Amino acid sequence: MSNTEIWFWHIFALLLAFLFALPTFILKRIGEKFATHQPIHLGQVNSVHTQEKPLTDSETEWIVEAFNRAAFIQKKPREPIHSTVELIIELKSPVKAPRQTYRLYPYNGEVEVVREKGTKTTIYQIRSKELHDWLSPAADLLQ
Repeated sequence: MSNTEIWFWHIFALLLAFLFALPTFILKRIGEKFATHQPIHLGQVNSVHTQEKPLTDSETEWIVEAFNRAAFIQKKPREPIHSTVELIIELKSPVKAPRQTYRLYPYNGEVEVVREKGTKTTIYQIRSKELHDWLSPAADLLQ
């Protein structure tokens, strides 16, 4: 083997090692981009409200933090079975980006989320005792 071939295989092996050992933060960012349950940043939030009233800034912050801490359970292929109580989180949209809205419903000890981004709707379930307990008293009052 010539020196050129030896150097080629060494560089090739280093490139492969780098590609297969990407830093964790890069893989995490890639995973978050395609995740069903994506975190919401407080700066993205346009409004958070129930059917009756808008929430205060401190309530909005608490809701966003609880939403981000919630654990993804499963994606739902059907329309949600939800109560009449809903929490609506509307995000700010860049100029040509589709509007994004999250609707949260208490359901069977969990929280069902309907994410609408433009014309695409994704329905999934999350586990958050905080959000479920916050939504449940309002559901109990309406039933």
